Amino acid sequence: SNKNQSENYNKNILPDNSILERNSKNYNENSARSNGVRSNLSMRLDSTQNIELQTNGNWSNNFSLSQSESATNDGAGAAVSSFNEKNESNTSSQSNNFRLNYRKRLKAGSSLNLMVGNNYNQSTSDSKVNSTTILYQSNDTTRINQNRKGNNKGNNFSTSLNFNNRLNDAMNLALGYSFNQSNNRNEQVSTDIATNVKDPLYSKNQIDNNTNQGINAHLSYRKDKFEVNLSNRTFYKNQKLSDSD
Repeated sequence: SNKNQSENYNKNILPDNSILERNSKNYNENSARSNGVRSNLSMRLDSTQNIELQTNGNWSNNFSLSQSESATNDGAGAAVSSFNEKNESNTSSQSNNFRLNYRKRLKAGSSLNLMVGNNYNQSTSDSKVNSTTILYQSNDTTRINQNRKGNNKGNNFSTSLNFNNRLNDAMNLALGYSFNQSNNRNEQVSTDIATNVKDPLYSKNQIDNNTNQGINAHLSYRKDKFEVNLSNRTFYKNQKLSDSD
């Protein structure tokens, strides 16, 4: 675990020549534990085919604690504002992904390559936030005493197919198609500890789903010191965003 604390003093002279002095203290504590596994498998199916599979998995737990307090006074020593906050959070995360590569050699000078991959991640958090802000000149006090539960998920799938063909000693043709779909959700529910009432100001439910795909073609010609490359790429993207509390 890591622990650190600090104290700061700031003095500001405002445009109207008034003075504000601010004293602050901060304390932070963090601890983390993680585990992971990784594997890689390569196989030659026959004289023309190869396949490779990579997989990864990770799990982690994190704890954090932060405390801060500050007080601001004017040049005469009268209190202007004060702030106190304590934030304690526990977060659990996991992720796993795989990537499959397949290559097939066709007739002399041509090949077919296929890639399929997926990446999934999820994290949950449980936080307690307690803060008090006081503005003395306006006699205004804001108190926050909340439980905040977070749940984040993400899944990304991608694949591509590529064909390469050497037309002759000087010309090469490459054709490809790619597809990617991503779905992500970021949710936080904040409730008052005393009343168990949900606070929409500190709650969110964000969803981001997008799909993109594209095709590409590349023709190259190389002879002695002369070289010509012709390429064309076409992409299509569809994205949907939403945010609610």
